[in-house]
Amino acid sequence: MYFRFKPQSIRGQIRVVKNEGRANRFLSRPLYTPNFPPPPPPESSNFLSAFLLVGLGITTALVLSKDNTKEEKEKQKITYTEKYSEKYTEKYSGIITQFPNDYKLPTQKIKKQNQSKTPVILVACGSFSPITIMHLRLMEMCRDYFDSNGYEVIGGYLSPVGDAYQKKGLVNAVDRFNMAILATQDSDWIMVDTWEGAKPKWTPTIEVLQHFSKEINDVYPAKNKVQVIFVCGSDLLDSFNKPGLWADEDIQKICDFGLAVVTREGADPSSSIWRSDLLYINRTKIHLIHQWIPNDISSTLVRLGISRGLSIKYLLPNLVVEYIRDKGLYREEVEEDKLAKR
Repeated sequence: MYFRFKPQSIRGQIRVVKNEGRANRFLSRPLYTPNFPPPPPPESSNFLSAFLLVGLGITTALVLSKDNTKEEKEKQKITYTEKYSEKYTEKYSGIITQFPNDYKLPTQKIKKQNQSKTPVILVACGSFSPITIMHLRLMEMCRDYFDSNGYEVIGGYLSPVGDAYQKKGLVNAVDRFNMAILATQDSDWIMVDTWEGAKPKWTPTIEVLQHFSKEINDVYPAKNKVQVIFVCGSDLLDSFNKPGLWADEDIQKICDFGLAVVTREGADPSSSIWRSDLLYINRTKIHLIHQWIPNDISSTLVRLGISRGLSIKYLLPNLVVEYIRDKGLYREEVEEDKLAKR
């Protein structure tokens, strides 16, 4: 028995020697000494204060981490917005990403005046959400009418309303402006103005007409003052008879500029004039223009078609159709229709 346990006791002694050697090597290592001694703890320090200090440090780290994450997300958002804007400005020439701070009336398509005729500028205001072939046809028919009746149309303007004009189906003013720009790129006389659309507040129609009259006559002073004429549909003329919708003073001022009213199917502008004393007095200033090819395309029906997944090709200019599809405009109306059907 002694012989059997002796080797084990020897092995135990060997283990002790090895462990002692490891301990000596560990104790013989040089300790790390910082360049400066750590500050002594305050006399009143205890476990609770130490715990609070540690908690405060963790909270501060989390807040700083959250702020950094927020800043990084904002930077990523800005970068994404810039890339998103570049994507469309490269594909669609002439569009904008925001309204310019320094306004200037576009005049690149203004025609040189013929001194023997009265120069006319045609102005159409509205939502243009989206602009359709009918909007463009209204302008063309009005130009034909005035050019053949002793006037000379030297230019035309579309003036989309601003975002403050709250109406269902009204996408942001920049997109509506861009669609109008794309729709008029191949026109040699129709331009799109940003003055009204860029305003944060709703602008009355009479102020828009006054703006164009002042701007165009300041830019093109001539022997014959340029006359600004308001282009509209017969439905708008009929709205003059709705109590409380228009102020009589504004109606009179609009009539003083002159109205070009394009008739639509099922509407009788002559009846609207007859039913209003104010319009009847100003009937010589209201030009009724008959559509020799009926066109009843409306923006409301176009938006309805988009919401139902129908084709809108040939109802709008091709570039406008592509722009709407690429940017996914009017998609919120799809969701509104779905909710309404539930």
